[in-house]
Amino acid sequence: MDLAILAPAGGRKTQKIIDMCADVAAPKKRAVITFTTSAQKILIDRLLASDARSQMPTVMGWYKFLLDHIVRPYAPSVRKLQGARVKGLAWVEGTLPNKLPGIHYYLNGAGDVYSERLGLLASNVLKADGAAVIDRLERIFDEIYIDEVQDLRGNDLDVLNALLRSKIRVILVGDVRQRLLSTSKSSRKNKKYDGLGLADWFRENAKNGVFTLREIQETWRCCPEVIQFADQMFADDMFSTTKSNVTVPTGTHHGIWLVEEPHIEEYIRRFHPACYRDSVRTKLVGTDSATNFGLCKGATEEHVLIFPTGPMKKFWKDKTNNLLDKSRMNAYVAITRARWSVAIYVDSAKGYDIPVWKPS
Repeated sequence: MDLAILAPAGGRKTQKIIDMCADVAAPKKRAVITFTTSAQKILIDRLLASDARSQMPTVMGWYKFLLDHIVRPYAPSVRKLQGARVKGLAWVEGTLPNKLPGIHYYLNGAGDVYSERLGLLASNVLKADGAAVIDRLERIFDEIYIDEVQDLRGNDLDVLNALLRSKIRVILVGDVRQRLLSTSKSSRKNKKYDGLGLADWFRENAKNGVFTLREIQETWRCCPEVIQFADQMFADDMFSTTKSNVTVPTGTHHGIWLVEEPHIEEYIRRFHPACYRDSVRTKLVGTDSATNFGLCKGATEEHVLIFPTGPMKKFWKDKTNNLLDKSRMNAYVAITRARWSVAIYVDSAKGYDIPVWKPS
């Protein structure tokens, strides 16, 4: 039976993949797929350090999987690409014009497929010649693991649906709350599953018997105060409360704090927090260096300092404003990088129900 595992930050999601691939009692041809190159490197290192090395899985990125196993072998089955040869990938920042003619809708002049259209092209290949695509994959792989599955969207879900109908055992691992990256920013397919709506895709498929859904509700990274604060970014009925399996060492600075401008430099000097912000336009105080929310995913830090957006500050004051999904996810990811403490920079602590840190 296919399996989907959803777990919070620090829920040992990747370790679940390592453990399953380390089961080498019977020969298995496995692929482990994730989105970013940094995540691929982590997977390779951890697989090589485990029993999985004796049957080392093929580790690849999502784009490479689509290119090598769907698009390149079968692109000519798509009417616009008859006679064409797809060579590689052309990375696209932003969106592409909708009226590019014929073959140029998918490929640039060098024959490289646009990253923004790769999922759409793979979906169309499956529509045109899906039986051949799946038959080939079934002969290559017994199991396909997809880590950080929340980064897939739009037409990529069509590809997942095709894999889930195959004889290959498919294991999906991720956390909808950390859906900050995206394989395609412009895809209009499966819009109802954008953002936090992806949780519905998992739950609907589990209800329909497509796969078994295992929702883990524990973290081995964040102390209780940190994970409780992170959980509050979402409605109570959306995700279950996360249990922390972390014990705070005696004397360790921990918890959630507000830090005002007069004390920010001292706070940074004492605790050396990792600093996170929304973008380069965010005003920084007490430091000239911070990482954007979207780039901190995957990190684990002792202490974190957040330079929040206006909507985030309002949310932490009254919990009633309509905070956008992306802001909720940005805040969740930034908060859950921390083991022990999260500090939030504010001009004034007035109106917050969060303790204020002052040097003692």
